[in-house]
Amino acid sequence: MQQGLGLLAGRPSLAADPVAAQLVGEMQKSSRTSAAITAQLQSFGRQQNLNPRSISLAQLLGHIGPAMAMAVGEKVRLEIDLGSPAPMVWADERQLSAALMNLVTNARDALPGGGTITIRAGNREGSRTTIAVIDQGTGMSPEVMSHATEPFYTTKSLGAGSGLGLSMVEGFVTQSSGWMRIHSVPGRGTTVTLDLPADGRPR
Repeated sequence: MQQGLGLLAGRPSLAADPVAAQLVGEMQKSSRTSAAITAQLQSFGRQQNLNPRSISLAQLLGHIGPAMAMAVGEKVRLEIDLGSPAPMVWADERQLSAALMNLVTNARDALPGGGTITIRAGNREGSRTTIAVIDQGTGMSPEVMSHATEPFYTTKSLGAGSGLGLSMVEGFVTQSSGWMRIHSVPGRGTTVTLDLPADGRPR
């Protein structure tokens, strides 16, 4: 569908019809949104095709760091603490990038007045790597925490979130032979920790 709409959008005749051009633009936007939600649902259902490889977190965060800084905005400071040597992780790079971006934007939303988000990573027991995304924001109540990873559950206003973010992250991490843990205290912030293989050895 996206390919067909792209071809249609490139037709010279469309430039002469602003209404048609707007409709095609809206259809393209809807198809991209649908594709993103489908990918999130596949991740939640642990049915996506992953292509894991050895990833340097220093290189990965160096690559996606500017996009993260843009996403959090000027009121939020993004800190990265990788220790030395910087840890490695065995995962699908595209999905890990999406998961970290998701966690960072969630943390940003918990800091409406600004603050600091910290991404902290380290080695655990030699063959595991932990990545924590930490904020000192609004936190979650026990009731919200109990539903946080359920698909389509969200506390955001209508249209501000799909409710698939944390469920997508958890699905990806579980499919990657890892786990996700959430610690949150109302008024004091939230820490989401991912535990992933540090290499490709069988688990």
